[in-house]
Amino acid sequence: MVLPNHAGPQSCSRSPIQAAWASLARFRARFNSGAIPRSDVLLQALPLIRARITGIWVGRDAFTASRPERVEEYRRVLASVQPDLDFRVITGSGHWTTYEAADEVNAALFDTLRANRI
Repeated sequence: MVLPNHAGPQSCSRSPIQAAWASLARFRARFNSGAIPRSDVLLQALPLIRARITGIWVGRDAFTASRPERVEEYRRVLASVQPDLDFRVITGSGHWTTYEAADEVNAALFDTLRANRI
């Protein structure tokens, strides 16, 4: 799936978001997490975000370990509304990445805070 490179949230049509959702909707959680994972509510909200987006993904999660190309799909979805987002992959970590790779997660968060002067 290739999404167009948009100038910003105001220029993001729903069609790239719908295409991304169609591609990602087939994946399910291993637990009952309600309707959000099966809906497109989060994808519809992406163009409304005015803050900087930082994505921290992992390489050994149940959703990414067997299909690493999914991480690139997630990056493309976020980049469709914010092309210059900070997107990082912590390859040696799984779902509990804040515990498994605390130093890397903390470094990423501090970098984000410093870059945004918060």
